[in-house]
Amino acid sequence: MKKYGFTLAEVLITLAIIGVVATLTLPALMTNTAEQQYMTGLKKGINTISEAGQMSESLAGFNFSSIADASAGKGSCAEGTQSIYCLFEKRAKIDDMKSGDANKAPVSKLYTQDGDIKQDGNFVIFFQDGTALSYNPKANETTKAYNLDALFDVNGAKGPNLISNCSKKLTARTVGDSGASDDDACTNKDNRVIRDQFPVRLEGSSVAPSTSVGRWVMGN
Repeated sequence: MKKYGFTLAEVLITLAIIGVVATLTLPALMTNTAEQQYMTGLKKGINTISEAGQMSESLAGFNFSSIADASAGKGSCAEGTQSIYCLFEKRAKIDDMKSGDANKAPVSKLYTQDGDIKQDGNFVIFFQDGTALSYNPKANETTKAYNLDALFDVNGAKGPNLISNCSKKLTARTVGDSGASDDDACTNKDNRVIRDQFPVRLEGSSVAPSTSVGRWVMGN
């Protein structure tokens, strides 16, 4: 009786083919998975921050646009203190807060808003869910209109710490140069670079993406 089976050579060739296919497809699969996680993180963060703003407006009578003291931070949240940090401390789950300066390069380098890795004055609020929000409390000090441009990081200090955009650029970019102004650019998947950081704007009692890529993520 004949026995049918594979020869050793056939098995080795088959394994080699599987290896080549895996090498070609796994990186793309991993990238797509990570991008979906970043997109989900942004949507969750937008909801969390907006909910905190709406609760503050309803229960305490102030929101992001009516902040009286944007620079008040950790340890200074007496009852009624109207600051970005105090709003979150009372209405969200905060893990820590840090400020960026020349002696804290890891913070200022990851979260600077003008490209200067030694920029003083940036605050970074780390939430208990692992996300982080960076902003400069004095950005609008002259007008006292605290509609702040900020940077939301869906996984906090973890990498890759790159700003998402719709300009095909995979670099650590600045908030002021964070993607094509034309939202249509994001409909082309070859233009989109979805990573862990998204520019946002705190305004009124909510927060919204301030660039094309963020708006595209929220709509998909």
